[in-house]
Amino acid sequence: MKKTAGESEAGSFFERDGRRSRDAAGHNHADGPKGGARGKRETVKKKAMKTGVRVLIYALTLAALCPLPVYGTPDLSEYTKPSELVQSDDAIGKAWAEYIVETAGAETETEKIRAIYAWYTRNMEYDHDIVLRVRDLPAAEQMRRVPRYDYLSVLAAVADYAAGLREDKPKNLCGGYAYGVAGSLRALGIPVKIEMGRVSRTVKKGETYFDENGKQRVSKGKGETPYRYYNGRWIKLADAHARLSIWDETKGRWISADPAFDSVSGDDSYFDMSAAKYANRWTFLYVSSERMPLLWKENPLPDAEIAPPPALPAETR
Repeated sequence: MKKTAGESEAGSFFERDGRRSRDAAGHNHADGPKGGARGKRETVKKKAMKTGVRVLIYALTLAALCPLPVYGTPDLSEYTKPSELVQSDDAIGKAWAEYIVETAGAETETEKIRAIYAWYTRNMEYDHDIVLRVRDLPAAEQMRRVPRYDYLSVLAAVADYAAGLREDKPKNLCGGYAYGVAGSLRALGIPVKIEMGRVSRTVKKGETYFDENGKQRVSKGKGETPYRYYNGRWIKLADAHARLSIWDETKGRWISADPAFDSVSGDDSYFDMSAAKYANRWTFLYVSSERMPLLWKENPLPDAEIAPPPALPAETR
């Protein structure tokens, strides 16, 4: 539509002078620089509102297509059930779990978890000798050489030591620690995830470490694997590993736990350690759940004859 002379003059007057005026169409215009800034702010606001609406639509669509569990109410039933290697429904095993928490005076969920955890880490010893024997073998051969274990066989050995029926601490690998703690906690109805994978020592750029020949080097930050000296050999700090995630009802969240590492360190520094702090020490690659050890079914399980726990003192009943 062709503009009239008045409209052209009004428009040019506005552009030239910048003062508040009314054009031929009756629209108000703000004063020059101030009005321009206000107009830009309005434009930015409108764009932001449109972007916010789009993001909200995308989020609602994604939530409808891929619903997520509500935080704080996870489905824990899978992690309380007994399994072939974690026989948490065994009557004597349950009696031992109750005995451990009662003698420790544990009342809250956190106290019960710590009591069970400490009982296994203090009454077992990590078996470095087995690791040395199988470390350089192919994975399939390692599976045949490593003794098979389950919750009841681990509990039987630790219970004998705790009851004074054997002098030496029973030895086990990370999986034995994981099955022992998980079995006793599940016997008390506490959910536990058994996480299996591969762990390697985290070496930061600029950090010194020892290589396979015992030579000290400085890391270039390229994922170098460090070694440590043990029993006449340099062994690499990288291997298959098992650790736990335990649901603490008192805290309302999962807590991490690495009983094998804590047994070696002699403290509970790996209990409820943050993911960032763990990653600062170790790189853990998750592979599978507790079912992985079923791969070496041909290895017979040791006989697990578990004596009932001692009678509790009258004051603890």
